[in-house]
Amino acid sequence: MAYNMRILMNPKNLSAGIEKGKVLYRLGRYDEAIQAFDAVIRIDWKNADAWYEKALVYSYMGCDEEVIQACDRSLQVNPEKPEAWFLRGLYLSVLDRCDEAILAYDKVLQIKPNST
Repeated sequence: MAYNMRILMNPKNLSAGIEKGKVLYRLGRYDEAIQAFDAVIRIDWKNADAWYEKALVYSYMGCDEEVIQACDRSLQVNPEKPEAWFLRGLYLSVLDRCDEAILAYDKVLQIKPNST
C-alpha cells in the first residue's frame, strides 16, 4: 500500500494513517482499519476524523456501543461535526435510546439546518 510507504517515511503523517484505515475498511479488513485509526489517535488523540472513522468501522462490525463511544470522542474534540452527531443518533435509535437519538438529530439540524 502506498499509504504504508508514506507512513514509513513520516510516522506522524496523520492523513496517510486515516486514508490507510479507510482503504482497509472498504476492503472489509475491519480489525486492521481499527488499528490504523488507533495509530493516528495515539499520535493525536484530538483527531476528530480518526475517531469518527473508527466509529464507522465499528458500525460495519455491528459494535453498537463502540460506535456511540467513538462518536462521543469525536464530538468531544469537535462538537460541530454533523456526521458524528448523525451516526450517534442512528446507533442510539438502534439501541432504543430514542430520546437521546432525537437530541443528536436535533444537533445535526442546528449545525446544518438544510440537511434532509
